Amino acid sequence: MNVYDKAYETARALKETPHYKAYIKAREELKADQSSWEMVKDFRSRQTNIQKQILSGEEPTAEKINELQELSEIIGKSQRATEFFRAEMDLIKVVEDIQRILVRSIDLEMENI
Repeated sequence: MNVYDKAYETARALKETPHYKAYIKAREELKADQSSWEMVKDFRSRQTNIQKQILSGEEPTAEKINELQELSEIIGKSQRATEFFRAEMDLIKVVEDIQRILVRSIDLEMENI
């Protein structure tokens, strides 16, 4: 048994789930609305930059945080963007569940950390 073959098998099975199919559909619908797609990409970029700052020990400016919150509110008014984020979170939950199963199965959990 090749563990990598099993991982690819799991990935193929994941692509057959309703969660993955809903994510792909929502992503394609969002991409069809170019302005919403660009806003989501801009939001992700800004969000990533703020996270990088925090992880490197820097404090993001209030202005950057406010800009991100404002953009989040604007995106929240887009039904396509909202559906995309919901479908993405549902898919991420499934992937996290799979990861949790693997971690528990090989006793990799780090207790008391």
